[in-house]
Amino acid sequence: MNGHRRMAGDIAISVETAARQADEFEHPLATELQVLVLHGLLHLGGYDHEADEGQMARKETALRRRFGLAASLIERSSKPVQNGPVRKKARPRRSRKP
Repeated sequence: MNGHRRMAGDIAISVETAARQADEFEHPLATELQVLVLHGLLHLGGYDHEADEGQMARKETALRRRFGLAASLIERSSKPVQNGPVRKKARPRRSRKP
């Protein structure tokens, strides 16, 4: 527009929250930040996973796979959670002694 760049908005990420989520899903903080940036960029591009009948989820999944990223935010929130977050690796359970 008249030599000026158009700006869609800002992406704000809490590093503390990203670090906690990276720990929960057992991947590096850098990976979690990439997942969050991708999700934010799609929102800036006009996608809205709460109202678009799966368009954003499909786009995010395709881009996540293309770039080799971990499960997307939409995928995480749509999977049923049983006894805590969905994890990439199973952790051994401790046996309870009577």
